[in-house]
Amino acid sequence: MTDQQTTTVETVIDKDVEIINNLEGAPSIYIDGIQGFAMVNDCAKLNLYQILQNLDSGGRPSATKKVIVARLVMSPGTLLSVAAWLAQRAKDIQDAIAMAAEASSDANK
Repeated sequence: MTDQQTTTVETVIDKDVEIINNLEGAPSIYIDGIQGFAMVNDCAKLNLYQILQNLDSGGRPSATKKVIVARLVMSPGTLLSVAAWLAQRAKDIQDAIAMAAEASSDANK
């Protein structure tokens, strides 16, 4: 049995549609960023990349490259919903960091 952490799944778009939780079968793709955006045939496309750092013959880091590892394709409405959801999560994180910093500052007084 593999060690697994608790996972919280939150619906971004339609809370009335049943979600079949298949997290074990879904690929986990680590990304470092987004490179490129296109609207094609009423589909928004985002290229996701990882940073690849080559080593020279002495084992020292040399050229750094971005490697496209996945492409997200969605409707414009879904893109806007995902963007709003991510913006809210980012705000929640900023608020939590600010609260932690304030609590730490108060504890050091």
